[in-house]
Amino acid sequence: MGIMENIGALLDQLRTGYIGELPERFSSIEQLIIGLKTSDAVADTMALLYRETHSLKGSAGTYGCPIITTICHQLEDLLTTIGGEGFKPDESTIDNLLRYIDLFHQALSIITSDNEDFHAITETLIEIKQSGLAQKQCLLIEPSRPITLMITRALEELHYRVIHLDDGYLALDRLLDEPFDLIITSREIKRVNGRALIAAVKLSNGPNHSTPTMVLTSSNDLQNTRDTDADYIIVKDGRLIDHLTEVVSRLSRRVA
Repeated sequence: MGIMENIGALLDQLRTGYIGELPERFSSIEQLIIGLKTSDAVADTMALLYRETHSLKGSAGTYGCPIITTICHQLEDLLTTIGGEGFKPDESTIDNLLRYIDLFHQALSIITSDNEDFHAITETLIEIKQSGLAQKQCLLIEPSRPITLMITRALEELHYRVIHLDDGYLALDRLLDEPFDLIITSREIKRVNGRALIAAVKLSNGPNHSTPTMVLTSSNDLQNTRDTDADYIIVKDGRLIDHLTEVVSRLSRRVA
């Protein structure tokens, strides 16, 4: 057996071991969620719950289980949204969090059956977001920190949670599996530029093929950006935030 075959066999062995540990890891997260009902230190329990979810997310990517990563992403975001100062969990909150445990087990059943159809799980994640259990989310791909801060503050006022990346390749990895309510990208970003990123998402059969998209560009690049597949083009000038807010508000009214 050659070196590559040995490496492949080792990776398969590690992945099998990881999958075998998943029921126990799901159970640990489930017990933490249930424990919120009686915990005298809710903030500490929430912090531990977030860490366990984050750890599960990281290892899922390592062992080729992107659907687990996707579920973890949304659960993490929900934990961050609800877990502010003075958070007191009620039965409804516990039930909502436990929906993600059900999705974990559904994903494991599909993974172990060598079935790659996770469409039903993706649809449920979208349903959870649309039901208001999870805050609306925008994926922002932007290399400039000042612009990122301005856009984040503006979108938070419009009740969006902003996930920020500065790398087009990493953004595409998330967009092909994880549903978002809005995608905003600069034209020039690392590895995969904004135009290519949006084109790839719209051509995919993933959860974001119809998600509203915006490209941020300088006035000098405006003519070159008009051939983009983006739904909106926003110029990075003194009226950037005004134009962005106007478009997002219009989108929100349309959904309502």
